[in-house]
Amino acid sequence: MRAYRTILHNRAYMLFWLGMLISSFGDSFTTFGLAWYVLRRTNSPLSVGLTFLIYQLPSLFSGLFAGWLLDRFRREAVMTVDNVLRGLLVIIIPFLDAHHLLSFPILYSDIALLGALSVFTDVGSRAILPELVPTSEYNTANSFDVMQRQISFILGPSLAGILVVVLGPLNLLWIDSGSFFVFAVCLILLSFFLRSVSTGKPKQEKHSDNIWRELLEGVRFTLHTPLLL
Repeated sequence: MRAYRTILHNRAYMLFWLGMLISSFGDSFTTFGLAWYVLRRTNSPLSVGLTFLIYQLPSLFSGLFAGWLLDRFRREAVMTVDNVLRGLLVIIIPFLDAHHLLSFPILYSDIALLGALSVFTDVGSRAILPELVPTSEYNTANSFDVMQRQISFILGPSLAGILVVVLGPLNLLWIDSGSFFVFAVCLILLSFFLRSVSTGKPKQEKHSDNIWRELLEGVRFTLHTPLLL
């Protein structure tokens, strides 16, 4: 119990945790709202599946660059930019629909960009953990992370199902857009926390600036490590 109390009094970690929780709820709203919207427009479950495929595929490629960026810039800064950009991309969808300008090519292009950007916060949220909690509290912090994901996984779709009837499918995206901006504010505040606290940790090893060389080395390492395949 002492470990949990320690985490609860860690303002930097709890600020990050709260931002992640709010953003995860917003993601549930967009997932539910887009699925409902596409199904209502096309009456085709296949189109709904295509929508999620378009969202997932770009992350396979952008993930190659995520680690490189997160190693070279402050992780909370990278995630802040990511969340601001995704907030803008999400808000474009209901805005264009309200002005009768939303077509499926535009929708799918927007969704592809959202998918490509999502990996930066997914990877960054794990990479930043050592800056938020000491090594002895990793397991407890991971437990809180699992709890956050379970809360949003269980309650997010349930709440989205109610709101989609009350507000309409694309209006849920306004809420998700707001959740991205709230998380961005949390990350900005977190940046001040991290800069004001001296961690006493050694500086990170300097990396090569040649991204292509590092990507190639990563691919070679993966291919020669059967466990990763």
